Amino acid sequence: MIQSSRSEAFDMNTTTRIHIVDDDSEICESMACLLAQNGYEVHRYASADEFLAAPESTPARAEPMLVISDVRMPGRSGVGMLRILRERAAASGASLAVILLSGHATVPLAVEAMRAGAVHFLEKPVDADTLLDTVAAACRQFTPAPQDAAARARLNALTPREREVLAAFVARGSNKAVANALHMSPRTVEVHRTRIFRKSGATCVTELVRIAIEAGVVDQAAQPPQA
Repeated sequence: MIQSSRSEAFDMNTTTRIHIVDDDSEICESMACLLAQNGYEVHRYASADEFLAAPESTPARAEPMLVISDVRMPGRSGVGMLRILRERAAASGASLAVILLSGHATVPLAVEAMRAGAVHFLEKPVDADTLLDTVAAACRQFTPAPQDAAARARLNALTPREREVLAAFVARGSNKAVANALHMSPRTVEVHRTRIFRKSGATCVTELVRIAIEAGVVDQAAQPPQA
C-alpha cells in the first residue's frame, strides 16, 4: 500500500468524490485506501471503457468530477477517456479535473496529456504525499482562477531566446533534440533550461509543460529559430 509520511490526514470540510481508473488492481487498491483515509469518497474502475459505461461518468452540473487514471490500459487509453469526459462535462456545464498517471512518462506524453486537458501528469510509482498534494491542488482548481493569465505573467520574465528554447523543449522532449533543432550546444540548452525553471517557478518537467501550454508557448514550436 502507498504510505504517506504525514502523521495526520487532511482536514477535509466536505467529502470529495474521486474516480480511480487503473487496470493494475494493486495500485488501484493502494491509491483508493490512501485517499479514503484522507477523507475522500473513492470509486474504482478497471478500465476506461468500464468507467465511461458507468452512469457516474456523466458529470452533473452541481458536482465537480475528479478522476485519477492510468494512461495505458487495455481498450481505450486514459487520454482517449479524458477527451470524452471533457465533451460530457462541457455539455452538462460541470467542472472536471483529470490526473493522469504513467509508468513510462515522457515529455511528449506529458504534452499530449496536458493538451487533452489533464490538470496534472504524474509518473508511477506515485509517492503518497505527492498524490495527496496533487489531489488537493486539483480540488482547488474547481474554484475558477485566471490560470492562463497567471501562466503568461510567470513567463514574461523569459527572454525571446528562452521562450524559443522552452517551446522547442516541449515539442521535442530532450536537451539533445533542442540543441539539434536550434543549432546550439547541449550545454547551452541546459543553461537556458535552468534559467527557464527558475523564472517560471516550475518544480518539475510536467509542471513546466503545463505552464507553457497555458501560456501559449507551445504554439511557438513551429516557428523558425532565431538567428
